Amino acid sequence: TTTGSKRGIIVKTPIPPGGALSGNAEVVTNGASFGITVGANEIIIDPSSTTATQVLTLPVSPPDGTIVNLHFGGTLTSGTIVTSFSVVPGSGAAIIDNSAPPTAVYGDYFRYHYYTPNLGSPRWYREH
Repeated sequence: TTTGSKRGIIVKTPIPPGGALSGNAEVVTNGASFGITVGANEIIIDPSSTTATQVLTLPVSPPDGTIVNLHFGGTLTSGTIVTSFSVVPGSGAAIIDNSAPPTAVYGDYFRYHYYTPNLGSPRWYREH
């Protein structure tokens, strides 16, 4: 993982195939829905064959500043990983700029950052 700084925000580049992950990882190997655990920050969507539908639910009430990175592939090394893909917020939060494409292919990478503003409801921001 390459890290750098841009306007005070930590920026990570996607992890290359075969690269090491840092932090707490969860691996999703089947379709349908999956709730991401508070504290897990590297989520690898790695089915053995193309998955028709995958809905990921971001953690409920994680610590302010939490980052969740979504990575696609591993067992599959090319093509479509998930035919119908979506990300939803945990209860009580909203997602800002949730423009993840409806189909995820090998090598796709998405990043969500959680903030609780001084006034207002908690928000996940899609950064990549």
